[in-house]
Amino acid sequence: MPKRPPLPTGSQRTLYLLGLLSALKALTWVVLAQAVVSGITALISSHDSLTGALLLGTAAALARAAAVWGIAVVARRTAAGAKEDLRLKLTARMVQDAGSGAGGQGSGTVLATRGLDALDNYYTQFLPALLACATVPLLIGARVLLADWVSAVIVVLTVPLVPLFMVLIGMHTQEQVERAAGALSRLSNHLVELAKGLPVLVGLGRARAQTEALRKVADDYRRTTMGTLRVAFLSALALELIATLSVAVVAVFIGLRLVQGSMDLQTGLLVLILVPECYLPLRELGTAHHASEDGREALARAEKILTSPAAAPLAGRVIESAWRTERNDGGAPADCAAQDRAPEVSAAGLHVGYPDRSTEAVSALTFTAPAGKITALSGPSGCGKSTVVHVLAGIVAPLVDEAAATSVTSSAVRVSGSITGIDPDRLAWVPQHPATVAQTARAEVELYGASGTTRTGTTRTGTTRNSGTTSSGAEPSGAADMLLARVGLTYAALRHPAELSPGELRRLALARALARIDAGATVLLLDEPTAHLDARTARRIERTIRDLRGSITIIVVAHNKSTLALADHVVQLDACGVRTNVAADADDADADDADDADADAAVAADVAADTDAAVDVTAAGAATGPDAASGSRRAGTARLLKLLVSVLEPWRPRFLLAVVAGAVATLAALALTALSGWLIVRASQQPAILYLLVAIVGVRFFGLLRALSRYCERLWLHDAVFAALTRLRVRVWESLALRVLSRRSLLRGDGAVDHLIGDFDAVRDLAPRVVLPPAAGLLAAAAVATTTSLLLPAAVALQLVVLAGTLLLAPAIALWADNRAGIAEHRHRSAVIRIVSGLLGAAADLRVNRAEGPLLERLRLDDLEATAAVQRAARAQGTAQGLLVLLSALGAFGMLAVGAGQVASGTLPVEALAALVLLNLSLVDAFAPVSAAVQLWPALRTVLARFSDDFAPGSEPVAAPVPAPARRENAHSALSLPHPLPAQPVDSRQGSGMAGLTLKGVTARWPDSAASVFSGLDATVRRGEWLTVTGESGSGKSTLLAVMLGFLAPVAGDFTSRGRIAWCPQQGHLFDSSLRANLLLARARDNAPTEAELVKVLDDVGLGPLLRELPRGLDTRLGPEGSRLSGGQRQRVAVARTLLTGADILLLDEPTAHLDNESAALLMADLRRALRDKAVVLVTHDPAAGDPEDLRLELDGRERGGDGIGAAVASAKACNALVGV
Repeated sequence: MPKRPPLPTGSQRTLYLLGLLSALKALTWVVLAQAVVSGITALISSHDSLTGALLLGTAAALARAAAVWGIAVVARRTAAGAKEDLRLKLTARMVQDAGSGAGGQGSGTVLATRGLDALDNYYTQFLPALLACATVPLLIGARVLLADWVSAVIVVLTVPLVPLFMVLIGMHTQEQVERAAGALSRLSNHLVELAKGLPVLVGLGRARAQTEALRKVADDYRRTTMGTLRVAFLSALALELIATLSVAVVAVFIGLRLVQGSMDLQTGLLVLILVPECYLPLRELGTAHHASEDGREALARAEKILTSPAAAPLAGRVIESAWRTERNDGGAPADCAAQDRAPEVSAAGLHVGYPDRSTEAVSALTFTAPAGKITALSGPSGCGKSTVVHVLAGIVAPLVDEAAATSVTSSAVRVSGSITGIDPDRLAWVPQHPATVAQTARAEVELYGASGTTRTGTTRTGTTRNSGTTSSGAEPSGAADMLLARVGLTYAALRHPAELSPGELRRLALARALARIDAGATVLLLDEPTAHLDARTARRIERTIRDLRGSITIIVVAHNKSTLALADHVVQLDACGVRTNVAADADDADADDADDADADAAVAADVAADTDAAVDVTAAGAATGPDAASGSRRAGTARLLKLLVSVLEPWRPRFLLAVVAGAVATLAALALTALSGWLIVRASQQPAILYLLVAIVGVRFFGLLRALSRYCERLWLHDAVFAALTRLRVRVWESLALRVLSRRSLLRGDGAVDHLIGDFDAVRDLAPRVVLPPAAGLLAAAAVATTTSLLLPAAVALQLVVLAGTLLLAPAIALWADNRAGIAEHRHRSAVIRIVSGLLGAAADLRVNRAEGPLLERLRLDDLEATAAVQRAARAQGTAQGLLVLLSALGAFGMLAVGAGQVASGTLPVEALAALVLLNLSLVDAFAPVSAAVQLWPALRTVLARFSDDFAPGSEPVAAPVPAPARRENAHSALSLPHPLPAQPVDSRQGSGMAGLTLKGVTARWPDSAASVFSGLDATVRRGEWLTVTGESGSGKSTLLAVMLGFLAPVAGDFTSRGRIAWCPQQGHLFDSSLRANLLLARARDNAPTEAELVKVLDDVGLGPLLRELPRGLDTRLGPEGSRLSGGQRQRVAVARTLLTGADILLLDEPTAHLDNESAALLMADLRRALRDKAVVLVTHDPAAGDPEDLRLELDGRERGGDGIGAAVASAKACNALVGV
């Protein structure tokens, strides 16, 4: 059972105020009821004046309106600071656990954002309802007791049934809530995994198949959540039925005694108006209890993470010896700069073991990295180099129960040994696969320390807020741009990091590390810093690393010989577990120095050019790129309404039934109130009981109809909305699959969680509250106006004024008072989701580099701003509700004033006037949802605008039909349609022996760019041939792949493909599943690879020995993004998966990345043997990956703009003869 959420600090005074306001609301209802009763009885007696009743009622209405406004505002204040503090602690802890604390980036983000946001229902609904239960029944009951003890006894006997049923039903819902929370976690992780792995799925031709898997997971979430809601709605139904039947029993006793003459009308009518208020707080408490269950479940999960054993990195436990300095007599360090000295780093007896492995990844490793020197970790792929770096960085660490101060066994990893010389606060790390969080490359560097004054004296600017993360980088930042220039990325300063190629990301990570070094880091860990880089760029990075020698201690993992030549000291690791320390080859080092001396001038010129270019980068560049352009688009209201209709599909039976049920429930509630008033007044005239039987049955009928209709409306509406969201998820997924290369920022974890989860949840919450109430309100207004015109035509004008106020004025004032607070709340909530998701997705990078602080502070500030927006919205809502109270009282007393003369003249029965009075008094419940719907529309409109970029009626995908004279024979024809996924091209006219690709004069340009990426490209590759594509980073290789895959239509020239295409991206995402499951993605289930095929393909890519040492074999789990494998092993699994597709044409993008030279040569030999009957396009920076017999295509970048996005321009030239040119 989830524990009770804690009260915010200093909230006791707020709770007392809330209790007083609840008491004031109850007392004003008593006075208002007394005024109404007095007015009606005054008309009957014709002796009393209406003036006193009208004045008393007006005063009570004003006081009640103020109380209603105060409760709405103060209830929001109660929640201030509660979930915000908890969210900050939870996020910080999950970052400390490297994002694994909640089981995944998706589920962790949902827990820390949407999950904890649900705590609002506890503070703003449950606590006020609980306080109302402590005050309202007592006050109302005391007045009922004074008026009629019989009715008071009935209330006392029936009221306990409400909490009894609450407890019984609540015990049943707890398990349902836990299951729903689990389903949401699974859906969240599934969506993030699909988003990250979408390029792989598209490359394998399996994106369409995953649509069904997505639909299945979403349907599972819908069924589980609807099961919870069904029980919650059933609880509300039971409570409403109990209250309705209890009031009916009281009404029967009142009616019978009125007929008998043992009770006067004034007492009976007063009791009838007051008794329902005794049950209302209890009913609201039951509803609030179920509404708060999600929040309390999230709190329980958060507390479980916060109290779980924490990771305790080996580095940092014993660092004192590395920082020993001579002290003067005062005990202070003799040299204040001693802390900036490069330390000596040592590892002793290091052991690391992963689950499902029969051998340790690292065994008994001992080495020392000399202070101020470059130490290289070398060895074949899979020997544990990256694991050692992860231990040094603290990513791989044993868990320690802080309460017991003892080590505990981790189911994920076993770590032992000792590390000295590393201060975790003065560490910089460049990982193998960098993760980013900022919106621009410049802002990313600034986040990691490029602010203030550096150790080299460079002046830097601070970070600013942008889109809930970090600075947009639109303003020039000297330090950040200097660091980007050092790694050759000035042109990318204002680009979104998601638009960068893997090589560019690697350079951005090095720029971040340089910022850390300027901020005081003394140890630098580098994991393959030159992977994915062309030779020229690699030399530049190596030069940058060499320049750091002497100032810091550097430990680098490298396969590249030139990078290894930088090392002063080499630690050789091998697959057999033997570790040796060797000195770097002096001759190689000298030769390398000579080579670098020759290249120094070129490198220096490049840096100078890039630095000069920095001042030319303007804010306009921040708006370039597909995502930025789409984000700035403003969709019209008509288009968004059309989109909303296309999403909800209101013609479906469930939705239509929900609309009808909602209207019936509203009309039944109004009819129940009016008929009850008519019945009591008519009974006071003491007619024969037979004359009242129809009305008595009618009261019961409308009471039951109201409860049952409301239950059906809630159930059908939520089911319809959840079904619509499932359809929407599928359509968005199809849209993303069409634009996988042009909307890469959305495929980053934070973008995926924000859009694919946060926006969907916003539609789920907002759509039912925006769409249905206006329709029900209009029907209710028509019914009220018609009733008034039939019973009291003279009051029609007054009634229309009151209805206009409730339908138009109150919503308009709510919208005006809201002042876009709903939009601001959604914007800040979206920012919070992005920040949390970014923190968890890049947790390792941020934690090791101590860069999470600014983001956590940004999270706190955005949370505070979201809370402030919510409080403004609460004030607007309270204003609208207060106005509704005034308007309903105006209508009720206006009916008394207008109908008094007709009652006196005998042309209007007093019971009919009583029905109109009570009918107007009940307008608040009927029209309050309308004001809320209008107030919430701007927020829903904002969410829909974000979906309009994914799809909308008449929208076009990125890859438009090919203009003449370009021709793509047999290409992805589905791309010209609005929504379908790309189909694998299959040539029905030619045999598989004709498989191949032909490019004739192809020119490519991205839709949002004025410049071509390349032009006049000619190449042909047929079955059995290899086309090797080379070129510097940013020369257009990824753009060429986009053309070949059909995602980008050439603006000129011909592109022809024959046969099925499969693509292995540079970073082939591995899903958090088993080795078998990752490989089975290659083919459809009805054509699944056999066990023998899986084993063979792993042998073909050199993973046979690894498979044989895994105790669980193919069923071994790979961890998030394949984290339990080395970089090289992950790359080989991705290649193996591509080979299993059986495609005729294979596009291999950097297949030898992260592999040592020997392993790379073996892999390429195996691939050439396995693919001898395929047409292969090999994109690589590694000259050794090519073969002398390959067809070669070199892309020379004339203008650096990056792969795939921007303004890169390249030309093609043939290094060997190009077939077909």
